[in-house]
Amino acid sequence: MGTPLETREAQAAEVIDRLHGEYPDATISLNFSNRLELLVAVVLSAQCTDERVNTVTADLFETYESAADYAAADQDELAADI
Repeated sequence: MGTPLETREAQAAEVIDRLHGEYPDATISLNFSNRLELLVAVVLSAQCTDERVNTVTADLFETYESAADYAAADQDELAADI
């Protein structure tokens, strides 16, 4: 059946509290202004440094402003932009 939702929410809250306690000044070094940009930046950060991601996404986020823009993009063109 799995763990009840209330229990999972309490567990998640406990994990977040502990992480804040251990890393009170934690920040993210990726540049983003919305959730889509954060998602794209995080995916790209798995392949290179955050500094490089910030360089690439500066232009990328101007060209592709929505999920629909990414979906409609020619794959070769998007790859070249990345």
